[in-house]
Amino acid sequence: MKTRILLTAVTLGLITVANTASAQSTASHDVTIAVTAIDEIVVSGNVTLTINSITLSESASANYGITTNGVARKIVASLDSDYSPTLALDVAVSAPTAAGTSTGAITLSSAAQDVVTGISAVAESGLAIDYTATALPSTPASTSETRTVTYTITS
Repeated sequence: MKTRILLTAVTLGLITVANTASAQSTASHDVTIAVTAIDEIVVSGNVTLTINSITLSESASANYGITTNGVARKIVASLDSDYSPTLALDVAVSAPTAAGTSTGAITLSSAAQDVVTGISAVAESGLAIDYTATALPSTPASTSETRTVTYTITS
């Protein structure tokens, strides 16, 4: 009888150990998706404007794409330095179709100026940037100036 009780106790102990040591059939963990502020603008292509007509102006185009998840954003444009006083560069930037308003044509300078306002969450590409260069009649024929135009998304 003593042997039988001992055997039963050992058997129950093994069953308890076996249940505790078995692998779980389910596991879980937390996955966090964090979205940070996204404000990206990409401008494609360099532009060369050659003024060689009596109108003293020339037009050219480029394209841009924008991605933002922000609200109340705008695009500002500026030159790295101003053109000489006899030259001017105007720009008209198309607004994304889903959100935003173009300010129309502006004359670029080294001071940042609004070109598109009222932008909210959007991802769009192939938007037009139209440039027009003008020269005064007093501009020397050998004049050639290159400036960098910078576009920035800001609030």
